[in-house]
Amino acid sequence: GSNATTNKLPPGEACNCIRSRCLKLYCTCFQVGKICNPNACTCVGCLNTHETGGHRKAAIEATLEKRPDAFDKPKVKEVG
Repeated sequence: GSNATTNKLPPGEACNCIRSRCLKLYCTCFQVGKICNPNACTCVGCLNTHETGGHRKAAIEATLEKRPDAFDKPKVKEVG
């Protein structure tokens, strides 16, 4: 059998943000609308948590002002 444990997690399962405080679209967790998981993420100065909900809400609103489709599900592009 194959080893099920791996360091690579799907997007939105863990991040390793250093300067964005996990409130920018660079953060894979924030990008998919999830809060960071303290057991999986290795981010620094994270504000993408339930405890910092005010910061998170403000960041989501600011992001949506700039890009209304920022949190939409990725669309599959037709090739050809």
